[in-house]
Amino acid sequence: MPFLWVVLLAVMTLSACGPAASDRDPTAAGGAEPAAGRGVREWAHKGEALAPRVPAAEELKLATGISHSMAVPILMYHYIRVNPVPDDRVGAGLSVTPEHFSAQMDALAARGVHSITPTQLVYAMQVGAPLPPNPVILTFDDGYADFATTAVPILVAHHFVAVSYVITGKIGTPNYMTAEQLKQVEAVGMVIGAHTVHHLALAKVSPASANAEIVQSKAALEQLLGHPVVDFCYPFGSFNAQVVAMVQAAGFLDAVTTVAGLSHPPATVFTLTRQRVGGGDTVENVLQKASL
Repeated sequence: MPFLWVVLLAVMTLSACGPAASDRDPTAAGGAEPAAGRGVREWAHKGEALAPRVPAAEELKLATGISHSMAVPILMYHYIRVNPVPDDRVGAGLSVTPEHFSAQMDALAARGVHSITPTQLVYAMQVGAPLPPNPVILTFDDGYADFATTAVPILVAHHFVAVSYVITGKIGTPNYMTAEQLKQVEAVGMVIGAHTVHHLALAKVSPASANAEIVQSKAALEQLLGHPVVDFCYPFGSFNAQVVAMVQAAGFLDAVTTVAGLSHPPATVFTLTRQRVGGGDTVENVLQKASL
């Protein structure tokens, strides 16, 4: 089925179904909403395939005094493809076949998983907002074209939202998503995050270079998509205290690493841990990594 038809079908399907009350408004369980959490709340609606209101700049600042520790699995994918070079062991490790990926999503859905976004997690950490049962965050690094052509139709079929962390210098180059594909996947509810301009190990380059990679990638995506981009991913999992401070100062709300883990203590909003899913993982492995 052509991707455009998948997009149109997804929009109609998601609009017809509508989200649960807890997904529509993290304050639905009752009580007044703390002012500090309002900026994040705007971005906790991405799974609804609706264009959120663009928050004012001051609203995008994280609240101080984050106090809730959360245990939410964040799964990390790269390619959804059949590895084209069998002898490429690195590529094989990063590649999950479409068949296996579909089976993994089937298994997650059968276990009652509700996919959420990083900003939903941050909002829950900030103010204790409720999350749906069995929350899992699905992330895809680098912005490969197969996210749009292969992963998104499978995700949409399962009513799952995911985050694609995009290397802005690669947009429109072979094997990477085009600008139009980025807009299309966002239109059906996916989230676009920043993954720097040139995929540099930020802790290993000069502070000036690191800051430029962070700030410029955010600006490029915001210009393309027309709204703030608030999710970040460290290339190669390379970060230090100075890099983390740069990401926060740039206006991001959260950032993910390649460090393995499930628990997210209050101080780790910009160093969220993940669980890597690769070519060698079975359905049972994925369920275990998702704590199911």
